[in-house]
Amino acid sequence: MKNIVRNIVWIALVVVLAGCEIGQGELQKTKTGKLMYDAWSEDMWTLFNKIIEPAFNFNSWLTAPEAERDEILKEYFVGSTTISNEGGQKWKIESPNEEDILYITLVEGQSLYDDNCQIHVFYQTESENEPVLSSEFIISKEEGNSWSVHKEGDALHSLQLSWPQSAGILPSIKNSTFTIQGNGIFRHCSNYWNYQGEDYVQIQTQTDLLFDITEPVTCTLEENDMWWVWPSYAQIAQFKSGELTLKAEDGEGNFNIANITIIDEDKISVEIEGITQTWESDD
Repeated sequence: MKNIVRNIVWIALVVVLAGCEIGQGELQKTKTGKLMYDAWSEDMWTLFNKIIEPAFNFNSWLTAPEAERDEILKEYFVGSTTISNEGGQKWKIESPNEEDILYITLVEGQSLYDDNCQIHVFYQTESENEPVLSSEFIISKEEGNSWSVHKEGDALHSLQLSWPQSAGILPSIKNSTFTIQGNGIFRHCSNYWNYQGEDYVQIQTQTDLLFDITEPVTCTLEENDMWWVWPSYAQIAQFKSGELTLKAEDGEGNFNIANITIIDEDKISVEIEGITQTWESDD
């Protein structure tokens, strides 16, 4: 499993945008692209674990007979999670072990598998440093076994997730393999204190990580062996193939662009500034 510390990734992205080289030599410049890919992977992982998977789990709970709902709740949600109706087609999902709350609203249809179904998912969190959360996502049914995921505004453009038609109705997306297409932006904001002269000064940074999937990315959500430490991240996103272009920019004219080829779940090829290098996931 990748051990990514979010704050380190933020700082690394800031360093990237400041034009600092990471390591020595031409080939080491591709380390910049590797860090950008690590940040994108974690952002996607958060999107799957906090938004998309809970939406499918909720769908299984909602469409099940009343007598089966308690078992589904125990199987697919963390700890003593409760689901309550907020009026109409709005539902609240909360766990006593976490301060964050998930709200799901059915806008069209009664199930994610209904034609033209549309649900809105909002993850409420107190954290200021989450590029994915604290905003409303819209999940819509497309043709076949496909759904689009997008967010109004500039934080996420449009993604499409597709499962083989043979997969049928999925009670949960965990331990399933699917493809991802589309593009979007993950906005990283960070506040930290830095010692300057005789005083500590608060530094605020914002880095936009733009992505464009040029060849469909294949992903598998696998069970997290450390679920008992990180129960909110019960699944690990393993990216197995595909191609994408990443651009990190800070709004002040500083940016870097990397072209990524996913060779397998443990290896990627990074091309940046005309230089190509292969990186292992733990490098």
